[in-house]
Amino acid sequence: MIRNARTFIAAGLTLAVLLLAAAHPARSGSAEVEPGAFVNRMVADVAKNLAGDLERRERRERFREMSGQYLALQQITRFVTGGYWGDATAAERRAFRKAFRELLRARFLPVLAKAADVRFDVAGSRRVQAGLWQVGLNVSQPGPKSETTRVGLRVMQTDAGLRVADVVTKGVSLGVTLREEYTTFLERHDGDLTALTRRVRQRARDLNG
Repeated sequence: MIRNARTFIAAGLTLAVLLLAAAHPARSGSAEVEPGAFVNRMVADVAKNLAGDLERRERRERFREMSGQYLALQQITRFVTGGYWGDATAAERRAFRKAFRELLRARFLPVLAKAADVRFDVAGSRRVQAGLWQVGLNVSQPGPKSETTRVGLRVMQTDAGLRVADVVTKGVSLGVTLREEYTTFLERHDGDLTALTRRVRQRARDLNG
């Protein structure tokens, strides 16, 4: 688990930036370097369109529109629910994706306003496997006690272009952490995805106050 508030904020800002960024497919012959350029464009996109002084409704609408279009939500929700995903109905899957998106919005919208003040420096990328890269990103926050956190970004190639798959901080994958939590819950509730959906939706409500 992430063990201190500064690291959590850095990871949160990074994930928020990634979830909402415009996706560009890798060009033929440039797959090894394109993910780094993609991340650079994402940072600029979010700082320009989502950070700063926006009304809450406008920020929420932008989040909904951009995350719905650019987040690899199908792949992520399938991963974090493990083998239980295959036993769920199409309606149950849609409901879970919607609740999961609501949780992401509630968790990360508060930090999006700070994205313009945070420095993100791409520090190289490597291919993990075909169609999946890890991009190193140094996240520097403002303030007298500013420090830099190194974050690994998992960027995947899909039919629609590059999409965000995961964020790794200090060797800990946020996707794996959620998978452990969610599959443990599902195991204790006979694989009831609807019960997990209610739990995720309630967490979003709690965060929204």
